[in-house]
Amino acid sequence: MKIFQLSNCTYPPDKGRCELFGGGYKLVLRKTGRMKGIFLTILIFIIVGCDQKQTIRLDEDPIVNEIFNKEEVKGLQKILVFFETQISDSTNQLDINEVYKEFFTKLRFLLEHDENDINISSQEQKIFFEKLDSSLFNKIWYYENNYVPHLKDTVESIHYKWASKYFDFVALVSEKDDLFEEYFQLLTSVGHCSPYTVCDVMLINSDKYNLKHERNRLIIAISYLTLNELLILSENQNDK
Repeated sequence: MKIFQLSNCTYPPDKGRCELFGGGYKLVLRKTGRMKGIFLTILIFIIVGCDQKQTIRLDEDPIVNEIFNKEEVKGLQKILVFFETQISDSTNQLDINEVYKEFFTKLRFLLEHDENDINISSQEQKIFFEKLDSSLFNKIWYYENNYVPHLKDTVESIHYKWASKYFDFVALVSEKDDLFEEYFQLLTSVGHCSPYTVCDVMLINSDKYNLKHERNRLIIAISYLTLNELLILSENQNDK
């Protein structure tokens, strides 16, 4: 393979040299200060480009698209956007990793002080749930009313829906990620898994999740929106 056919090895005399290469010559530039600057700039673009490519959106995630159709994926994106808007409103962070880090830090503080508040607006979540496509909602959650004798009243609660697309989705994710295998086992280990228990486990593992995958952030979002909805229903019950 002939890269350059040069008559000698002195061209250009001050910025390069020649080496024998497969029957021909190749021109090798010395790393002058300018060349180092250009090289560094190119390297930065490559690193940034690779970093961006590592972020896998819901609409391009093969696991998400295997379970949900296009309209459902759009709805899931709305869920993720709502949740991340809520948790980022109280921060000055632009990086999504820092937003989640601060969210979990605040959550630990609230739990340590027995505060039943996860900094997601109950009113805005109520409006969001009412606007969310009911078909998609029913593929994730369902409401249940049970009479509680000691309260002498019917109490409404929210649960993850068994035999649903959401369960199928989490099952596939758990095959790829050990952290979500633990999450999935927790969901399927009892009839009604408490959102408190699920979120406690997530809080313990919060610094280990790969947030480059929007599907992972979606599971976190759904878990804490479930917990927040339970807190909202409990508050409504107390107001009676």
